[in-house]
Amino acid sequence: MNKILLFILVLLTIGFGGSVFVQACDGDGICEDGENCQNCPDDCHLCNPLGYTTFGELVVRITNLIFNFALILAPLLLIVAGFYFTTAGGDPGRINTAKDIAKFTIIGLTIILLARALIEMIQSVLGVT
Repeated sequence: MNKILLFILVLLTIGFGGSVFVQACDGDGICEDGENCQNCPDDCHLCNPLGYTTFGELVVRITNLIFNFALILAPLLLIVAGFYFTTAGGDPGRINTAKDIAKFTIIGLTIILLARALIEMIQSVLGVT
């Protein structure tokens, strides 16, 4: 369970830029990067590294990250399955391992593609962009 949480944390860190920036206002209400300060206490505030202001935008970003990660990982896993199959040398255990890797990769990719299609369909029915 700890490995899964660490993996998710690494994905989120990579996907969202990695850090939160604190910027100081210069007294005239303008931050160092040109954004307006919004009544900051102590003349500083946390700048949003994500660039998204709603929860819906954040969810879309996370689902896109998972979808893109799956599209990259699936062919790699199919290559691994092919490697297991070609180097099996008649060993039924390695052949079954290769078949299982390929089968579960295709099942997982199908589920992710169907989930993405379902999300797009629901958004088009509701008129959400």
